[in-house]
Amino acid sequence: TPIGANLATAEFDISGSYPPPPTPSHEGRGIRKPSPLEGEGRVRGEDAEATRALKLAPMPRTPFRKLLKHRVVLTMQRVLGRSGGDFHAWLGPATSGECSVPFFACGEPTRPAIGTRPSRERSTRSLAAAPSRLVEAPSRRFKNVQVEVTSRCNLRCRTCLYASFEPQWKSQDLSPWAFERILEVAHRCDSLHLQGWGETLLRDDVPDLICRAKRCGSRVTLSSNGTLPSCAGDGELVEAGLDSMAFSFAGASAEWHDSLRGEGTFSAAEASVLRFSQVRGAGRFPPLLLNYLLTPANIPALERAVALCARLGADGIVPTHMVHVSTREQDKLVAYDRNLPFRWSFAKSRFSALLRRVSLVLPRLTGAVVPVCEKNPLESFFVGSDGSVSPCVYLNPPLQGEFPRVFRGRETTTSRVVMGNLHDSTIDEIWDSAAYISFREIFRARVKVHDTLLSGVTPDFDGMARLDRSVARLRELYAEELAAPEPCRVCGQLYGL
Repeated sequence: TPIGANLATAEFDISGSYPPPPTPSHEGRGIRKPSPLEGEGRVRGEDAEATRALKLAPMPRTPFRKLLKHRVVLTMQRVLGRSGGDFHAWLGPATSGECSVPFFACGEPTRPAIGTRPSRERSTRSLAAAPSRLVEAPSRRFKNVQVEVTSRCNLRCRTCLYASFEPQWKSQDLSPWAFERILEVAHRCDSLHLQGWGETLLRDDVPDLICRAKRCGSRVTLSSNGTLPSCAGDGELVEAGLDSMAFSFAGASAEWHDSLRGEGTFSAAEASVLRFSQVRGAGRFPPLLLNYLLTPANIPALERAVALCARLGADGIVPTHMVHVSTREQDKLVAYDRNLPFRWSFAKSRFSALLRRVSLVLPRLTGAVVPVCEKNPLESFFVGSDGSVSPCVYLNPPLQGEFPRVFRGRETTTSRVVMGNLHDSTIDEIWDSAAYISFREIFRARVKVHDTLLSGVTPDFDGMARLDRSVARLRELYAEELAAPEPCRVCGQLYGL
């Protein structure tokens, strides 16, 4: 599909080979009364009317009903990759057997834990009704703005582009002018994340950047490789008002971590986490996370990584996949699409996190049908160290010229996707440019069709059958009429990984 097509207003045959579901009739049956948990944070307006129409009639709360509901939720999650919170918002209050695990903003993708209820006002279900490009208001809000304050880095990790394409790498710091342009919209951003392809703490003025962003009313988060003592252990980041801190690990011990990051990097990162945990004191603020890069070699040690997280005083651990793969060597380090071998490791790590009271947000091991990736270009964007604005950090590495990308064994050649530069235009001007609008229209149409197909899915056996047919139809549409932009098709994020 050409990127220039206005897909938001296009019509698609989404009915497939089955008729639309009949309108539920509650004649002669009582309607389940809403629980106290169904007040704040639930859908409102038209979404509320549609949700009420799908409510189940009251049934005896037997163990079979609980089991049926649990199986439906697990099936939906496995097939669609949607967060547990979304489904529990549809199905009603969480059962006593479900738990809620806190999660915080960090530098790499995270997923809400089962049982959490994300705000319906900011959920992707509301994106289908978002204003068209002709009426987008200048008072729009952005969800997450990722800012690369520097592309300089002190490491040459085997999992990063820097080690493989150093001659093409452009090392520089974000200019004061570009950062001022970001501050102009900071009050309209849910959060600013100061991390990109470089090591943020190589800059001496990071506490000052945090203070200035906080004065504008935005949350500020940060992540680091932990190898620089810098200001991570002397309290400057905490005093500046940082809202969340994450340190990156590639293994639960020096054996795995140092083999990917360099000798001595594990002990340095371990010491940095301990120092930061001590600096923030008994209040345990800001939240402290460990980002754990999954590889086939270190997944069996995930349980040990959870223990490491607890020992260092961190609040949670966020395992993530390596989704930006550019060499055959890096492709061997990919851990997704290997569901069966690692199920037991994931199960043990969940139990370990429960015992140690540590937040654990696990990613998927296999792909799923998702309308828009977790980076969500409909509401978020990335600013590179040269002032360039892109829909996503993975589309804008600091490389000059073309470079390869490898996804599921297939190698392609690509280049940076840049929508504009803050040295030439404001963020609102770039956001409203024709090329950027056309890029977002594709994902807006994918969300619209996704929500339309799933609107008739009910939590019963008929609903599960309809869910299977809807997913099959979505696969067809996402592969043809609603295919994502070409640069996104070789990224694991597009497939829920």
